[in-house]
Parts: sequence; structure tokens; C-alpha cells
Amino acid sequence: MRVVAGEEMKAVDRYAIEEIGIDGRILMENAGRVAAKNIMKNFGRQKFCVLIGSGNNGGDGFVIAKVLQENGYHVSVCVIPERDKIKGDAEYHMNIYLNSGFSFTQYDQAPAESADIIVDTMLGTGIKGEIRSPYKEIFRELNKMDNTIISVDLPSGVPADESPVPEHALQADHTLIIGLPKLSYYT
Repeated sequence: MRVVAGEEMKAVDRYAIEEIGIDGRILMENAGRVAAKNIMKNFGRQKFCVLIGSGNNGGDGFVIAKVLQENGYHVSVCVIPERDKIKGDAEYHMNIYLNSGFSFTQYDQAPAESADIIVDTMLGTGIKGEIRSPYKEIFRELNKMDNTIISVDLPSGVPADESPVPEHALQADHTLIIGLPKLSYYT
């Protein structure tokens, strides 16, 4: 099995987009749909809270939330950044999500606390260095909760390479691999 660092995974994605010609929005749609199907298969009809960041991982979160809701699941969606900070392919999927009649709120601890399962799509492979506010405080809150946490690709705050895991990184109960396994899964 091939294991990659974050930069290698970005190169694989770049190759798929630039050389093969697969639109990045399609890659995001596929990743989100596969993750949602995995969640439905393995976790059943529980109450979910999807926590969404501004990057590609957050775009996956909009797809996951949409698929879960289209299949009748109870889902709260909380977005961490201000709406205007969500750009690119993630913004595209946010707009599809909203145009499908669904809604989200800015992050609030209450929906996360009342959910059976928290789906983490806040930060992805681009994380470097110390975790900053508001994520540091959010991760601290989430790490104290008893809810099951499913992270998509990597637990938020965990680097994709062999760097040390920051003290306040999110502690996931399950991680759904997107693409290839990352080095940090094994360090």
C-alpha cells in the first residue's frame, strides 16, 4: 500500500485535475459521496453534526451533509469561518448545498453537543504549525465531549506528514481515508 505525505497527495490531485482533466469539483463530489455512503453504512441513522472549515475538506463536508440529508438523516451543519471565507470548489459545493434547500449556522457548541456523531471536515492536509483560534478552542471543547467523532481524511489539526501532532489537535474516534493513507496515520 502506498502511503503519502500531504504534498504528495496534493500532487496526485493536481495530476488528476491538470493532466487527466478531472474537474476538482467532481473530485470533491466523489470524495464527499463516498464518505457519506461509508457513514450511512457503518453508523446508521443517528443524529449528526457536520463541522465545516473553509478549504477542500470543508467542501467535502457540504457534499456529505447534502447526501445524508437527502437520505433522510438528521443533520446539523455548523460552519466555522465566515461564509465569505469559503472559496473555490468548497464555495461551489456550499452553493449547491444551499440551493438544494438546506441551511447551516455559524459554529455553536450546542448542535455538536446534542449530536450522536460529529463529522469533522474543518481542516485538511494543508495544516502546518500551531493550531490557531478559533480552531484551538473548538478542538479543546470537542475533545472533552463523549460524542463519536468521525474525521474525513485526517483529524483536524493533525499534519499529513511526519511532523509532531500539535497538542490541541482533534482526537477522532474514526478517520475516513480520502485518496491515499497519509504518513501521520502511522507516526
